[in-house]
Amino acid sequence: MKSFIGPLFLFAISASCFIAFKLIGSEIDAAGFLQEPFYLLPVGYSFLLFALIAMSVEIIKQLKARRCRL
Repeated sequence: MKSFIGPLFLFAISASCFIAFKLIGSEIDAAGFLQEPFYLLPVGYSFLLFALIAMSVEIIKQLKARRCRL
């Protein structure tokens, strides 16, 4: 279970980016421009991708270690 702490941490950061995007919300300023924290979306998706890659690597490592023991 210790090996999954990194991917879970990355997933938590990703989830917090998406939650923050929803909580901050969007608004239109006086000049008619949309003001929103759009940067949180690509950052959240990037952390989600990194979490999935890290989780895949950990699972593959565990499968290889289990196969070597047999």
